[in-house]
Amino acid sequence: MVRCLSEKEVASLSYKANETASNKCSKYFIGGALGLYLFVYKPNKQGTSLKKYKLRKRVNNKDILSPLLDNNGKELCYPKNSLQEARSIALAIEAGIQQNRADKDSGLFSYYANELFKMDEKSLSAFTVKKKRLRFDKFIAPYLNNEPVARITTPAIIKVIRNAYELSSKSTNRSNVTGYETANRVKIIIKQILDIALNEGEININPSPQNLNRIIKAPVATHHPALIDEDDIKCFIRDLNDARPSMSKNALMFMMLIPLRSGTLRQLTWSDIKEKHGTTFLHIPASKMKTRRDFQIAISDKAKKILDIQFKLRVNDFVFGLQTSKTDYAFSDMTLSNFLKTIGYKGHQTPHGLRATFSSICAKHQDEHGLSTEIIEMCLAHTIESVKGKVAAAYDRDPKLKLQKKLFDWYANFLENLEPIRLERLW
Repeated sequence: MVRCLSEKEVASLSYKANETASNKCSKYFIGGALGLYLFVYKPNKQGTSLKKYKLRKRVNNKDILSPLLDNNGKELCYPKNSLQEARSIALAIEAGIQQNRADKDSGLFSYYANELFKMDEKSLSAFTVKKKRLRFDKFIAPYLNNEPVARITTPAIIKVIRNAYELSSKSTNRSNVTGYETANRVKIIIKQILDIALNEGEININPSPQNLNRIIKAPVATHHPALIDEDDIKCFIRDLNDARPSMSKNALMFMMLIPLRSGTLRQLTWSDIKEKHGTTFLHIPASKMKTRRDFQIAISDKAKKILDIQFKLRVNDFVFGLQTSKTDYAFSDMTLSNFLKTIGYKGHQTPHGLRATFSSICAKHQDEHGLSTEIIEMCLAHTIESVKGKVAAAYDRDPKLKLQKKLFDWYANFLENLEPIRLERLW
């Protein structure tokens, strides 16, 4: 039988280097309860060493040490909390008279949600995390936050997903499309949270539904309105030239020349702009990309002039940033759509449709620019597996920036020949 340490022995416990793999603390079994330990941490600069009580529990044949908390949720530390007090609480938990507050909190959905967002803050942009948090707070937290993950069922999750679909559908004219997209994002967030609980042994299976189409009927795919007739494109450039100067106009001018996705353009920062061997390009991290892959895209000479103008107008870290008296931010998803509406192109051209315009023109005039379909797809940040095959695409990681720039320069000249792009009107 393992002997319980006395008050005097516990007081003499000290940190020992290399005691644990992390080298941050030393672990001592102090007894008085089946799994009661004292963790003695490495002394700070003042020579003070923190001592925390922890309690061992068995989950899926694994030993897990949790902080020992009092009834107010505060962590017990020695000598502020006596050995007798810690043993009393540990014995009550061991006997099943009360539950460890730490175990109770860590079993809640909200606990694992916080763990997910801590991970996201290290791997995703602040803008992406903010949007994800807003969806969580609006569609998920009110229904699941205080639920123990072990008691969350598939029907309960489906109810949350359907509710997100209905709430989102009511707020937009594109009800079935927007509602479906929101429901799918909510489903993904819930699954990611419960995956953490699964990995930590709190649940044995993730109850999240796998197939959204079995819950909500997928919307019929629709194409974004886009101009592909050269006379229509000429009129569009003329109307864009004549529009009053604004951040939206500058962003659309740039997007017309370099057809990024709207979300990528909105999150574009000055640190994303690079130069190598005389070629200016964007190095966009995976967190800002729909494909979740790092992406490099060349910039034509015409588009670079727009960046030069924006640099003189800059108000924050975003290339196309806006500013209020309270905060800096990137423009919203609807800003460009509303701008196109004001110049008369509602239902005829969308920001995303500019990508279709670029793709259609480049494909139609491929014999003129002489560049392959692979380069066109790379300029659109598409995966090239369908062009080269999965294996070849995996091995060929060259962004081919010079070929990209050649295509973008050709495209800028093509548009210029239709109607001169007047950058002097961007001030």
